[in-house]
Amino acid sequence: MNTLPSWACWVIAAALLLLSPAFAFLSALLVEILLGIVREGGVSALAALGAASVIGPVLLRRLRVRSPARDIVGDQA
Repeated sequence: MNTLPSWACWVIAAALLLLSPAFAFLSALLVEILLGIVREGGVSALAALGAASVIGPVLLRRLRVRSPARDIVGDQA
């Protein structure tokens, strides 16, 4: 038995779709703030670029959804 009615799932999906540009903007703003903090610390541009290459995947890792079937070996499916 589903815990949510089907219309509620559609409302949640529509809300996420409409709010996704705002989430993208806020995540870009967060990365910019973190890079500004790194640059204010007197770090070179190359080190700030390295920090950006670490900060981006760490922030985006939470957004990726893992498929439950990934943990199943081929013959177990």
